[in-house]
Amino acid sequence: MQTLSPEEIRVLGCLMEKERTTPEYYPMTLNSLVTACNQKTSRDPVVDYDDEIVEHALESLNARGLANWVHQAGARVKKFRHSAEREFELYEPGEMAVFTVLLLRGAQTLGELRQRTERIYAFPTLDHVEEVIREFMNRDEPLVTEGPRVPGKKEIRYLHLLGDIPTPATPQETLDGEAPPAAPPSLTAAWDQALKEAIAPLKQEIGELKVELDQLKIEFEAFKTQFD
Repeated sequence: MQTLSPEEIRVLGCLMEKERTTPEYYPMTLNSLVTACNQKTSRDPVVDYDDEIVEHALESLNARGLANWVHQAGARVKKFRHSAEREFELYEPGEMAVFTVLLLRGAQTLGELRQRTERIYAFPTLDHVEEVIREFMNRDEPLVTEGPRVPGKKEIRYLHLLGDIPTPATPQETLDGEAPPAAPPSLTAAWDQALKEAIAPLKQEIGELKVELDQLKIEFEAFKTQFD
């Protein structure tokens, strides 16, 4: 399995995402790809790449057989496309969707994957997402593994195997080698929970508006290149 840098992973993930979500602007120009990499939504972590970083990642991906540039008749700028479906045998839309989100957002639970793949592919049930994950994990050369457990969380998180696997967090030990007892709940815990539940719909709406704004920026950049 190839090990990619964080920049290569972000660029590859963006190419895969935009092929599905904005096919009219795919293959992508360098400008639109930089904008996609630096989106503030649907990305973890959020980054601030410049043209040089993205172009260097594209050259490296090209050398690995994962991306290439396309010379279109009449086009005044180079455009780029990925080769992930061939290199990683991603022949089903659901496989492409899950792997794309893992590249762009890191470790995810099954529920998060189902929700966050909707713009690329709508899974009918959570079981269908799990089928894709199991297929990835059971390959001769696995694409996905279980991520390290997060303290206090029961859900299993899955991550791709193209980059470095994070080290599991361990609780701070006391002098006798035992983990310290859990802190007592705060007196304001109930209020904090109620507040979070109240603002959750607003945060979701803001997130959707940001996604729409980012998409408009990408479309505007693509429109400008027609007059460069």
